[in-house]
Amino acid sequence: MTAQLQSVREHIWYFPPDPDAQSPQPGVGIIITPNATVLVDAGNSPQHARQIRTVLREIAAPPVAYIIYTHHHWDHTFGAQIWGQPIVVADEQCRTLLLETYGSHTRHTPHQDGTESAASLASAATQRVVGDWNAFRLVPPHITFTGKLSLNVDERTISLTHIGGQHAPDSIIVRCDDVLFLGDCYYPPPMYLREPEDTLDFAMIEALLAEQAAIYIDAHGLPRTHAEFAQLLAQG
Repeated sequence: MTAQLQSVREHIWYFPPDPDAQSPQPGVGIIITPNATVLVDAGNSPQHARQIRTVLREIAAPPVAYIIYTHHHWDHTFGAQIWGQPIVVADEQCRTLLLETYGSHTRHTPHQDGTESAASLASAATQRVVGDWNAFRLVPPHITFTGKLSLNVDERTISLTHIGGQHAPDSIIVRCDDVLFLGDCYYPPPMYLREPEDTLDFAMIEALLAEQAAIYIDAHGLPRTHAEFAQLLAQG
């Protein structure tokens, strides 16, 4: 078994983020049923997605049938084109935000006041990881929901809940059994919007603890137990 892929439960895996704290490569959740693989986020680029695809082949995982976007940011969505034709699921705001933010991602276009658009910043940040922009394709969600959605795949029920927050208004959390995937939901705003006083969303962390999951996985860290996740409150 590859050292990169971490087993969280018998049917739940995690491809961890780059250990370099400055890297924009997040972790990707993997839920495997008898006939399908469900990804929680798509990878930050075609190259990143290919790395994940390689390790899935090593464990003989079924084809990727669904991708769940935890939110619209490029590092969670730009790998989607590699996965063939899965069904992409996200909060209802994700489709609009994805297209509005990155529909012109290949052009570096500052605003008239000289500030940078999110698309321009994404273009600069992704230049080294995307590579061939001519071959790149943005994949919007196929299914969107408001509030909550239960995704039934074979015998597994995967629960999606919109949570919003300061990092992205379309953030959702994804639960399978006692494992909760968080995306970036409790993080401060993205760097291009962040102010010096911005912190983790401690009220959201308390709400997430009330979910009583056994394992909490955010997209730029490693799996935490309930007790380990609660330790984040000490930073407040």
